[in-house]
Amino acid sequence: MSTAGFALFSFVLTPLVDGLTGRDVSRLTNGSIDYLPALLALFGMVAATVMRSEEGRVSTGRRLAGIGVLFLISLVARTADQTACTALPIGTHAVWHILNAAVLYALVATAIRHRETGG
Repeated sequence: MSTAGFALFSFVLTPLVDGLTGRDVSRLTNGSIDYLPALLALFGMVAATVMRSEEGRVSTGRRLAGIGVLFLISLVARTADQTACTALPIGTHAVWHILNAAVLYALVATAIRHRETGG
């Protein structure tokens, strides 16, 4: 049920924000708005994990928070890419991909560590 809710939220977010702002937010953000549900879900997992009082879970929550910040930075690079191309011919698109690779690696490493140690 939560997966269906997340999918629905992801599907309606951009049109909802477009309607509220009266602007094409996808164009303004270079399509980065489409990643907002994933970012919110990651920080939701941070909150859910940190709220548990066990020390191991707090440690996992801190790692997830750091990964969330890295993901946010990668989204900034993605959003700024078209604008950055006017000053920097190669833009920031490669930064987006490199940081996303780091985010995915860190998420998998955190999941493995959490599974093996319980925190």
